[in-house]
Amino acid sequence: MWCAYVRVERVLLIIFLAWAIFMTGLFVYYFQELTFIRKRYADVLSAYNATLEAYKRLVEKLNKTISEYERMILRVNILINYGNGTLRWHNTTRVLAGSTAFEALEKVARVNSTTGAYGVFITGIDGISQNSTCFWVFAVYKRCEAEWGMSTKVDGWCFPGVSADQVVLKDGDTLAFLFYNYAKKGWPPPKPTAS
Repeated sequence: MWCAYVRVERVLLIIFLAWAIFMTGLFVYYFQELTFIRKRYADVLSAYNATLEAYKRLVEKLNKTISEYERMILRVNILINYGNGTLRWHNTTRVLAGSTAFEALEKVARVNSTTGAYGVFITGIDGISQNSTCFWVFAVYKRCEAEWGMSTKVDGWCFPGVSADQVVLKDGDTLAFLFYNYAKKGWPPPKPTAS
């Protein structure tokens, strides 16, 4: 009986040793896999952070470029009063900094003009042309500069004493181009907005 007991003990010891060796191998395998996964995770995280930083720098550069372009672009409002009750607003028209009232008008309408000693004279807008009693005048709202010469002011509107190609715009300016019957109504024109 003692012999049988020793044999069972040896078999159990061999089974336990085999199990211990197997579990140790399994533990070493999974430990290596975990170490590999951690390293791979660290590499991926490092690459992600580097990409994120590069993206942030790119966004900052893009925002700076957009700001620079925004400073170069003005937004102006343009009213064309065709003198027959038809009014057309062209709000937030984008023009480059340094643009004139004439250049802004050309962005929103078909313009006929002549150039003379005093600058550009507008002879027609969108097919409405001057005649013996009517011509095109323009005004700037809430702004009148000394370099515009002998300007006429009417209800917050300034009719510059220079041609439209000599009025340099500022951001937010509101312009009005009015087909005006000076022979019938005299000077100055009424405010160029609808009442």
